[in-house]
Amino acid sequence: MIPAPFQLGSLQIRPALVLAPMSGVTDMAFRRLVRECSPSAVGLVISEFISIEGLTRNDLRSHRMMRYDSGEHPIGIQIFGADIDRMVEAAVIAQETGVDL
Repeated sequence: MIPAPFQLGSLQIRPALVLAPMSGVTDMAFRRLVRECSPSAVGLVISEFISIEGLTRNDLRSHRMMRYDSGEHPIGIQIFGADIDRMVEAAVIAQETGVDL
């Protein structure tokens, strides 16, 4: 049985299954593989943890972790950190890439 779709703001997640964000696993290659091998398996994919410190300090590795393929939509970027101001700044950086969440 496939769960009913659900809403996150204006975004409808269909099917109502989310690819769990797994540190060191859910990079762009893995997410693309999931989408290509089983396009209707998940309704939303999420990136692995990305440090707000790396994003706001223009760390190349952190910015590479945020890359995604247009076929991955809907996609969310998962950021982590402790400083509220840097969290806001990192969220803006992520949002400017065109991700859905």
